[in-house]
Amino acid sequence: MTTFSHPVTGPPRASFGVTPGWAAAFLLAHVPLGLAMRANPVVSTTHALVVLGLGIGWAFAGYENRVALWGGYVAASDVLWRMTGASIQWEFAKYALALVFAFAILRSGRLRGPALPFIYMGLLIPSSILVAQLVIDARAGTAQNSAMSSGFHATFARVKELAAVFTCQQPR
Repeated sequence: MTTFSHPVTGPPRASFGVTPGWAAAFLLAHVPLGLAMRANPVVSTTHALVVLGLGIGWAFAGYENRVALWGGYVAASDVLWRMTGASIQWEFAKYALALVFAFAILRSGRLRGPALPFIYMGLLIPSSILVAQLVIDARAGTAQNSAMSSGFHATFARVKELAAVFTCQQPR
């Protein structure tokens, strides 16, 4: 067991266990939800926004394990939202992952780590601006830039979040 010289803030790390009963109820609740989303795109849009709000809430509350589970749920839900015609941005799931993981990383206070991902991210910013300026059709440039950079943004945030979850070091 790890002990710290000062009090640990936030909820305990192992405060969220997924029991088989909880998992079965969660899956069964998605049967009528999926049918409702297929019948009405407003339900699908509402689901996407509620899921985003839930992730932001868990990130601000410091529930790192829940945020990690939330990330997997959002990645899988992306296909569902597209199939059911949700009125959300095409890259919504990737940006939601990046946003919530960034909040979770900042909330955890464990932003320390290898500098290489931050350097890589910093080098992508000028190239994104260059792509936007070079493409004549601004709409096509935005789509190209989004397609090229959003996957990296989500991966960058996920790597940092998982590093925060799996390292048991208290921030200094």
